[in-house]
Amino acid sequence: MDFQLTDKQKELQKRAREFAIREVLPVARNYDEKNTMAMDVIKKAWEEDLLNLGIPKEYGGPGLGLVEAVIVVEEIAAACPGIATSIFDNNLGSEPIVLGGNKEQKERILTELVNEFKLISFATSEPGMGSDVAGMECRAKKDGDDYILNGTKYWITNAGYADYISVFATVDPEKRHRGICAFIVPTDSEGLRTGAHIPKLGQRASNTCSVVLNDVRVPKKNVLAKPGYGFVLAMQTFANTRPAIGAFAVGCA
Repeated sequence: MDFQLTDKQKELQKRAREFAIREVLPVARNYDEKNTMAMDVIKKAWEEDLLNLGIPKEYGGPGLGLVEAVIVVEEIAAACPGIATSIFDNNLGSEPIVLGGNKEQKERILTELVNEFKLISFATSEPGMGSDVAGMECRAKKDGDDYILNGTKYWITNAGYADYISVFATVDPEKRHRGICAFIVPTDSEGLRTGAHIPKLGQRASNTCSVVLNDVRVPKKNVLAKPGYGFVLAMQTFANTRPAIGAFAVGCA
């Protein structure tokens, strides 16, 4: 197998490294000490097409793959893994739409993320569960064609600044993976609020907080996956994004 980077990948690596040295490294310590989100840096990443790497070309994105995402993550994480986390989170948040969204959802949300500076988060974890996705208790109750969401998601990256959140919930916790569904939830939805930034020992320049859902109505057009299909969508999302977690460590090292 040939593990050499292509010329285009080398060009992307160089561009990401220059961005990290020019925009991230000079301010990394300041944002880390202040424990605040580097929104100005993230916006610059959007302006330089480093924010939504996985969005397909047909929706205006660069349409890059996992290897390219890992290359960018490694370079930016070398300057600040916290800022790199918040930049890459748009890949994580949009991936369920890329993988499981219908054409209307993709055209509406993905195109907006590319054309406007918008953030999208990903929410599976809860106060009582993290990696055990099938153990979630956030409830989704069907109401006609809509769903009503109630519960709390926790450790949600960028949630305090996001415009959208890909939320995973269950129609019945006892059904485990068979009850899980997924939704696109705008953060200005009635009944949705985010908690204070959660203090961390590291990744301090990346916003992490809770998301509280109190009778949040999700219309049919924002239903990503029906009960049973949400778990599969979450696993597919992890498969496409979790390798980049290793790149954060390599870049930091």
